[in-house]
Amino acid sequence: MIRTLLRVAVATGGCLVVGQEAGVSPMKVRLLEWRDAVEKETRGLREQYAQVLAKAEKELAAKRAYGAAAKVRAERGSLGVAMGESGGEGKKRPVADASAGSGVTLLAEQAEAVGGVVLSKGEGDGKGILSGWVAPGSKVRWKLPAGMSGGGYEVELTFSGVEGSGGRIEVKEGYYRLGADVGAGSGWDELRTEVVGTLRVLADSPVLELSMAALKGGELFRLRSLRLIPVGTVP
Repeated sequence: MIRTLLRVAVATGGCLVVGQEAGVSPMKVRLLEWRDAVEKETRGLREQYAQVLAKAEKELAAKRAYGAAAKVRAERGSLGVAMGESGGEGKKRPVADASAGSGVTLLAEQAEAVGGVVLSKGEGDGKGILSGWVAPGSKVRWKLPAGMSGGGYEVELTFSGVEGSGGRIEVKEGYYRLGADVGAGSGWDELRTEVVGTLRVLADSPVLELSMAALKGGELFRLRSLRLIPVGTVP
């Protein structure tokens, strides 16, 4: 609709000027005046359209239709309408269409622990384990590697638990987030690996954060690692 209005304005402006037998420069001035007028008259429509596109992008991303979501974002960007960031919509940081790459493994010893979470050595192999997930505000953060491609990633956790443990976690990057339930385990020394969901990651996101959202028992879990696996690839 907007492009059609612009074409009509340009055509009409050209005819008016040519009918007056004006030179090339006055024609350009007239066309610019028409274009500015059309942009002002259609601003409200463009803002409404941008809001619809922002909602559609969010819904497509939730359905893992990442290619379609990127196209919708590109269309919204072409409108030239600045949007606020309330509700997570209108974020100015672009989504990259680049390949998701080979995936990333984030180890316990690489994390920054907050809210009572502590790093200890696992029994047997001596590798890092993040424990102490017992209070609100328990979380860890990892720095993501520079140049990491945007796209959908399966979130795979390696952790242990006991009967009665578990709860709910939230994994988030700069814009998108994933909520997931974590079940009980069969012992603190029995590690298991589980894919808990899919997270959309923007290109070059600097940090990934995992936090406890709800607790069922005495301790959420003990975490060995978090792995981001590009959607559609074999682990």
